[in-house]
Amino acid sequence: MEGFDPQFFTHYWKNQKGDVYLFVYEYGFLNKRHNGKDKYILVIWQDYMDSSQKSI
Repeated sequence: MEGFDPQFFTHYWKNQKGDVYLFVYEYGFLNKRHNGKDKYILVIWQDYMDSSQKSI
């Protein structure tokens, strides 16, 4: 409703647990389901993520 579209992203990063964070430039998000509701964890790109960045 406010313009957020989880289908749009510029690249992604996968952590050691296998979670895939989708990024729109330097801002990333991870979709989680908690108690039957979609939730998003928001992060900002960090230097340590550079070695495993994947572009689309």
